Amino acid sequence: MGLPGGSQGKGALIVSLIDYEIKNRTNNEKDQDDFERLLFESYSAYYNNGNAKRRDNYCLLQEMNTFTDSDFSEFFNKYIFGTELLPVSWLQSDEDGDTLMNYEEILFDTKLDELDTDGDGFHDNEEIDSGSDPTLADSYPPQTPTLTASPEPTSPPIITSTVESTPQLTEQPRAKETNKLPSAAVIGSIGFVVLAISGLIVWRRHTKNR
Repeated sequence: MGLPGGSQGKGALIVSLIDYEIKNRTNNEKDQDDFERLLFESYSAYYNNGNAKRRDNYCLLQEMNTFTDSDFSEFFNKYIFGTELLPVSWLQSDEDGDTLMNYEEILFDTKLDELDTDGDGFHDNEEIDSGSDPTLADSYPPQTPTLTASPEPTSPPIITSTVESTPQLTEQPRAKETNKLPSAAVIGSIGFVVLAISGLIVWRRHTKNR
């Protein structure tokens, strides 16, 4: 936000300085809005049976002194009655580094030397940009959820069988036919030989006994 220009701009700057002085002198218990309310109730026709009271700068000075219980004479002599230049360089500075100029901090009732006036965790400039009140802890910018990308669908794992593959059966070479049962002819030949040997043994024993 830039500084206002022209006569209206100068008036706005003076009002912002008055607001700053009122807050400092009353420990932030009062501000420019309270003073304007007092003037409206004291001088407007609405509160005075339809007859507005006249007022001038000296009247405002007296009201200001009473309102703040301090003396604003020097301030009025410099910037209202006199021609001293307004402290534009100070108004354009940013004391707390929150990107808000002192002039803007005064307008929004935020603290010039604190990034987060209401202590809600959001800087004053963040709240002003989002439309929340930087002076109220329960007013803060809408929370923007952090969007995280949905996880990529994973392909099902390729299941490999743990069962050992069946070994390929290969035809074993045939064993020699020695394990085969002897044929009847072989059995007969063996029997004949056994009988012959047995007969010979018997014949020898018989001849010895003679």
